[in-house]
Amino acid sequence: MSGIGWWYDTILGGVLGAITASFLCVCSERLPKGASIGGRSMCVCGRQLRWRENVPILGWLLCNGTARCCQAKIPVRYVLAETFLAVVWGGAGMLSGAAPVVALLLAAVGAGAVLVATWQRATAKDGTTP
Repeated sequence: MSGIGWWYDTILGGVLGAITASFLCVCSERLPKGASIGGRSMCVCGRQLRWRENVPILGWLLCNGTARCCQAKIPVRYVLAETFLAVVWGGAGMLSGAAPVVALLLAAVGAGAVLVATWQRATAKDGTTP
């Protein structure tokens, strides 16, 4: 681990991990409802989110876990999933370099999708699966 290469690989892995987890959360929220995974993110009140509100981890922290427009609580599971994958992928980047991080992407997307969907079902407030 010499030079700045490992820092780059760590940051790249962390950013890719957070973005992937954010996408998996969107999929787990929208797909069971038959909604499209394309398009911009919306608040529960229907307002389109600004780009800065939609940045993984930072958006949740800057908004204190609530929506700016209607003060609805944003579930903590989103930021936890984003942080978890950011740490795992950042660690993989630090230890192995950028190429394994890309390979990890393919494996972790499938495993992450299963984990997020299971977590989504387990935390459904009405006791049903979404």
